[in-house]
Amino acid sequence: MKYLKLPIFLLCLLLLTSCGHAYPYSEILRDAEMTGGSLDFVYDSSSHTATFGGEGQIVQFYKKDITKGWEEDGCRVGIEIKAPSEVKDFESSALWIDGKKMIADEIYQIVNNEKTGRVVLTPIVSQEKKEIEIKIEWKEAAPKQTYKIKIKEGTIFMEE
Repeated sequence: MKYLKLPIFLLCLLLLTSCGHAYPYSEILRDAEMTGGSLDFVYDSSSHTATFGGEGQIVQFYKKDITKGWEEDGCRVGIEIKAPSEVKDFESSALWIDGKKMIADEIYQIVNNEKTGRVVLTPIVSQEKKEIEIKIEWKEAAPKQTYKIKIKEGTIFMEE
């Protein structure tokens, strides 16, 4: 009976570690459309923080545009986060922006009827909201990854 305990223990350990698999952090890139305007952009991989703007630089204002998923007017910046290469199925992925949960269908673009391995986000920023926290769960029960967007002091926000 004691020989049977070891394989069961190993099986349980394998199941526990595969359910909560921690994926490597991805790099944040500037979105291809340069949402926000021609702002300086720096990504710090040690803190997982994307920083936009600088002294006298202006974040562009955008009108509500339902075709882009923009339900509000406001100044926006755009980022792209690539999914870890191990993630092939995005159905159980979830993302939180400042605590508001979004499901997989709301965060991945569809190209040629397939979900791409990237998340493109264009959150609203303002003088009062210069920092945004993004959490991603690439698979259900996987540890969440935390990324941040920051707007540098001295950056100006365009008005309507």
